[in-house]
This record gives sequence, C-alpha cells and structure tokens, in this order.
Amino acid sequence: MHGQPRRPKQPEDDAAAAAKAAKLRELQVQVLHNHHTCTYTEEALGLSFKLLEINPEAYTAWNYRKLALQHNLKELSDPEAIKSSVDAELRVVELALRQNPKSYGAWYHRKWLLNQKLAPVDFKREYGLLDKLLKVDARNFHGWNYRRFLAKFMGVPEEKELQYTMDKISENFSNYSAWHNRSILLSKLLIQRSEGFESKQKIFSEEFELVIQALFTDPGDQSGWFYHLWLLAQTSTPDNPQLISSWPSNGAKLSLFPTRKNEDQNMVSSPSSICCYSLKEGIIPIVLYFNDPVKGLNPSNVKLNSDFVFDKDLQWRPLVITDSGYSNCWATYLEIRNKDCSTSQQFSVELRIIPVSWETQLCRF
Repeated sequence: MHGQPRRPKQPEDDAAAAAKAAKLRELQVQVLHNHHTCTYTEEALGLSFKLLEINPEAYTAWNYRKLALQHNLKELSDPEAIKSSVDAELRVVELALRQNPKSYGAWYHRKWLLNQKLAPVDFKREYGLLDKLLKVDARNFHGWNYRRFLAKFMGVPEEKELQYTMDKISENFSNYSAWHNRSILLSKLLIQRSEGFESKQKIFSEEFELVIQALFTDPGDQSGWFYHLWLLAQTSTPDNPQLISSWPSNGAKLSLFPTRKNEDQNMVSSPSSICCYSLKEGIIPIVLYFNDPVKGLNPSNVKLNSDFVFDKDLQWRPLVITDSGYSNCWATYLEIRNKDCSTSQQFSVELRIIPVSWETQLCRF
C-alpha cells in the first residue's frame, strides 16, 4: 500500500511461507473437487472461504461461490433468509479485502453481488467500508473504482461526487486518485453540459487555480502535475472542429476518365501526386473527416468551386449515423453536367469549410 514501509524479511519467514503454500495447495485441491462435483454444502463453502482468506486472488474459488450462492438461494423464499445469505457473502469479501485490499477477484465479487439485486443494498455499510479503506490507503484505485460503481448504482449526481473529490484533495493534495476521479467526473459533466458546467473556459480556469495551489504547496509532488497536464490537454485542443482529412486528398490533382467496359472498381492506380477516378454516370464523391464530431453540413457552410458545373444544392450525409446527429465523417456527391465523360479530363476543385462558429478551413484538390 502507498506510504506503508515494508517489514524486513526474518529467518522464520521462509518456514511460514512453506507452511502457507502447503495449506494453500491442500485447500485448492479440495475446492476444485467440490467445484467439479457441484458440492455446495456449508462445509464445502467453509473450505472455499479458508482458501480465499489466505489467497483472495483465487478466482476459481470466487466463481465457485457464485454458483453455490445461486444454487442455495433457489431453496429459499423468505426475503430475510435471502438477505442473510447475501450479507454473509459480503462479509466473506470484506475479510478477503483485509488480507489484500487490492484483490481484483474480491472487488469483482462484491460488484457481482450488488448487481444481482438479490436483497436491498445497505449503502451506508458500503460507503462505510470505503471510508475505512481509503483512510488506510487514499490511493487505492480499486476503492475509487468501487465508489464510481456505487454512485452509478445509486444514481448519485456527478456534482456530489465531484465535491467528494474536492474534500479528499483538501485533506491531501498528494491524493492522485482523487485528482484522477475528478478528471473523470468533470469530463462527464462537461459532455452532458450539466447546469453550471456549460462553459469549459470558466470550469477549466477554476481548475487551473485549484491545481496551482497544490503545486505551490508541494512542487515536488507528482499528483498535481499529472492533473495539470490533463488540464493542458483539454485546453490545448480548439473547441472548433478541424478538417483533418478528405477525399480526394489535400493537394492532389483530380484526374477523371471514362468507365471501362465491365469495370467494377471506381478507383484506379496512379502516381501518388495524382488522384484518378473512373467516372460512373458523371458522379464524383467528396468525403470530409473532422477531428471532432460535427452536427450537420449544408451549402451555407460548405463552399465548393470548380471549373466544371455541378449541382449547387449539395446534400451532405454522415457516413456513420448516430442518434445525436453528430458525426466525424461526412460525404456528398458531385454531378458533372458540362463535361464529356467519354474522354479523360482533369479538374481543379477548391473546397471551403465556413461554419459560423469555426475557423475557416481551406482544402485544395
């Protein structure tokens, strides 16, 4: 655990480790036998508990207990009896966590128990367990992960959890896990544009002030610096979507020639400096790809000029359709009207992206 000094190895440790390993092997054999024979008696469950008490990472033992609980609950109808069985299983997890507070198997088993919704959840007990755990090791990421799970399970607002991270950071600026959890919550709140989180500029200005206090308090601590880097990454990327790729590619010459008989492919090999396209009914696709999702492209914010005549009312469609209407990739089709499609032709195409809230992007073909 963080901040806990290791005890120097003693001569008697080897003998104790050998005895523990022998006991562990014996228990593993017994638990695997009960697992394969589907033996779910109280005695068999006791053996699996002893194994997990020694080695909380015995994942097969956790799976065995899941099957045992499901099997034994089929014989119960009284809600109190069911609750008693679930509570007993939760206590097994707690005892395993005392042995290893960072046991993946133990934490997964506890989440599984709550997700089954077999009995009412005592959230006071769950948060009490977390408080004890985080007092011992404030940077136990399993504990923070479980807190996020509980908050989502209960429907706790992100704003309330954000305040909790502030409380933990105020207690100790070196709590990296609290900073990390804060970044996760802020990202969600800004994406959702929750009340009070509509302005990225305002929120990030406040966060910079917060982290600067931490950096001045302890310039040598890495936690504040990591959060500072995260803030820089969020603010260094422009809010306005940027055109980063297109077809035809930027700077390529657009060379068009008639479709050959029985030709299935539209694209034809050519030098990298020339973009060749086989005409099919005089139609050319234009594809744009942005670094961030864009909602809607229309003739008012996409200007296209060329030396051939095409349909002025271009209909831009997202290549990946989403419920929100946003997409990174948009496409349209140009229909050539004044060129003879029976001979090879070469055209220049100039494309301007001029959304009201964006910086003008220019792409030449």
